This record gives sequence, C-alpha cells and structure tokens, in this order.
Amino acid sequence: MRICFVGDSFVNGTGDPEYLGWTGIICAVTRSWGYDITYYNLGIRRETSADILARWGRHGR
Repeated sequence: MRICFVGDSFVNGTGDPEYLGWTGIICAVTRSWGYDITYYNLGIRRETSADILARWGRHGR
C-alpha cells in the first residue's frame, strides 16, 4: 500500500527528535502489525495549514 501525506510542518515532523512525525509513527505501528506500507511524507517544513491552503487555492484545486 502506498500512502501520500500532504500538509504542513506537523505532517513533515518538524521538531520530532526521531524525525518521524505523526505520519511516520502511524506507518511504523501499522507496519509492525504486518501491513506492507510505503509512505511519502510531503509535509512542508516551516509551513502552516493556512499557508498550504492559500497556495492550494491559487492553483485552482
């Protein structure tokens, strides 16, 4: 299974000492349950949700 996470610095994991963020933690736990996961963390460091939303809206959803 492939999962793409798009979002802000929280998605990216900025500030996480293990460099996983919540997306990496969820995928690591899910993998430990036996699921084969490839995940792509597309979180943007130093961006907020409002920054992402503003840019998304400019490009015509």
